[in-house]
Amino acid sequence: MKVFFLSLSMAMAVSIAAQPTNTSYKIYNTATQQVTTVEKIVADCKDVNVLFFGEEHDDSIGHALELKILQELEQHYAGQLALSMEMFETDCQLPLDEYLEGFISDFRFQKAARVWSNYKDYKPLIEFSKTNHIPVIAANTPRRYVSMVSSKGMEALLALPKASKK
Repeated sequence: MKVFFLSLSMAMAVSIAAQPTNTSYKIYNTATQQVTTVEKIVADCKDVNVLFFGEEHDDSIGHALELKILQELEQHYAGQLALSMEMFETDCQLPLDEYLEGFISDFRFQKAARVWSNYKDYKPLIEFSKTNHIPVIAANTPRRYVSMVSSKGMEALLALPKASKK
């Protein structure tokens, strides 16, 4: 069974360009340099395992399109999807899982997962995933390690205890 990952990362295989007019937008396929549709993107996924969705974090139209694509993928590939999100650091996987499985409240989840200030744009993806039992993967490097590498270089990671390297 194929597993599809809709990865909300900066790597771009498909780029969304939003026109700030009423309800119109255009989706461009960067490979073909042509306008495309959500339906075409989903149809093109039949032979792939991973779909990368490049985004600008403060683009609410882009986030709405991410949800639309996820919804379409769910219709075609139910039970074969996972959503990987840069918004969540890997050390937030446990509270993310606990929320998706209904063990903790939305309030507790948002506190424990250290959600970004524009979480409202991402929340529909989480709620859709929760409702449809789509696993969500916390994919970002924890800030403490990013800071460590930024100030001391990659070698600093080698000095971490074994438990930190899991």
